[in-house]
Amino acid sequence: MLKTRLHELLECLSEEDLKKIKSRLASQFKRETKIRRLFAYLYKSYPSSLRKKLPSKEMVFKELFGDSPFNEGNLAEVSFRLTKEVEQFLINKEIEESLSLQDTLLCRALKRKGNDKLFGQKNRKRLEAIKKEQTKGRADYQALFELEYQVSFHRATKKFTTNYKQQLVNTSTQLDYSYLYNKLHIACELISNGLIIANDDLTGLLPVPIDVLNQRRDELPTTIQWYLDILCLYETNDEQLYERLERKLLVDNISISKDEHYNFTIFLYNYCNQKYKTSKETTAKLAGLYKFMITKEMLIEDAYITVVNYYNSINILLGANEISFAKKMLTYSDYLSPDEDKENCKLLTFAMVDFAESNYKIALIKLKQINFKNVLYSLTTKCLTVRTYYEMGDYVLAIKEAKNARRYLNNTKLSENYIIRNKHFFNFVSALSQHKKNSTPSKEVLSEYLDNYESIVYIEWCSQKLAEL
Repeated sequence: MLKTRLHELLECLSEEDLKKIKSRLASQFKRETKIRRLFAYLYKSYPSSLRKKLPSKEMVFKELFGDSPFNEGNLAEVSFRLTKEVEQFLINKEIEESLSLQDTLLCRALKRKGNDKLFGQKNRKRLEAIKKEQTKGRADYQALFELEYQVSFHRATKKFTTNYKQQLVNTSTQLDYSYLYNKLHIACELISNGLIIANDDLTGLLPVPIDVLNQRRDELPTTIQWYLDILCLYETNDEQLYERLERKLLVDNISISKDEHYNFTIFLYNYCNQKYKTSKETTAKLAGLYKFMITKEMLIEDAYITVVNYYNSINILLGANEISFAKKMLTYSDYLSPDEDKENCKLLTFAMVDFAESNYKIALIKLKQINFKNVLYSLTTKCLTVRTYYEMGDYVLAIKEAKNARRYLNNTKLSENYIIRNKHFFNFVSALSQHKKNSTPSKEVLSEYLDNYESIVYIEWCSQKLAEL
């Protein structure tokens, strides 16, 4: 049976979602209908994952229709109806999780049903509640515009009055704020990910030049000011500004959505990553940001965590010697989002923690099971394997693995700088291992090697191994 839209929908659901869909189907279809049987057949036990091997159409048909002659149309109809039920569940879930969306839709419904009194009461109440919020987010700005717009163009609104003129101005202002908020978010994404270098490159992207926005700063809402601060931080490298933003986001009890809190924290993370690169100070700062995101459960979205966030958090935490937090992150492996490298990533991160705790044999067992398609993760695995063999005292295999890794690097399409940094590492570990075997090259020569390498990965580990000779 080919993978259908129904399969793709079910695969993206969390186990909690599956339980809710089971309950939804049971309440809507009291009898054991074909829709419920199809759902049960795709998930043999609730809430397990979809079976890796999809059943044939004939097998599914037999489960639903017994010994009746195969009819693809009947099967397609049941599959279509279950698909619509799952889609409706997802729509309802989005509405339930957004108070702003609920109020906006309710006001729209009251307006269309002609209940002008209830519409006016609900609209004013919600507008006042949002405007009182000191730190508004994207959904708030969108809701403010939608609610003001509904009033401005309501059939009962009196036209040709000064009040109506002010109403239209209010609507236009909320549209400006919503538009500006989204534009600044895009600008921060561009500059924090290194896709543009300076604020001058934002010309044409923003509706108003940065300089003009900064001059009007005190008139703008708080969250929009924060976006301007992020852009200023990347432009000026002002350490005091960074400290203020870090304190605002990590210490002060600000009330913004988890998604927006995450976005601002990632902007700071990317700033540190770009500015400091290989220093211990960076690792400590990055680890602090990840500890904050872990504590606030920002990394899990709809019961999932991305492979990138999962791996990066453990890698950074171990680099800062925050082993207990890294071990806490291992428990998040059950929430990894569907990804072709998901199982490999779990093995790698568990091996990384084993290595940090000097459980080298256990780490090596896991490393031997890994076969990444992703080049960067594959290279990380090779680096860890080489270090593991060295720590175990198996210098022959450390040299052999380093040689194979250099050959692997030559066949990748990574940047030249990245290849050089990793080659320096493999060369240095090979020389270290040679020294352990027969005392050559000498420690002095090895020290010169390390001094001459302008850039090398795992510099702290290399320096530590050199000091231990």
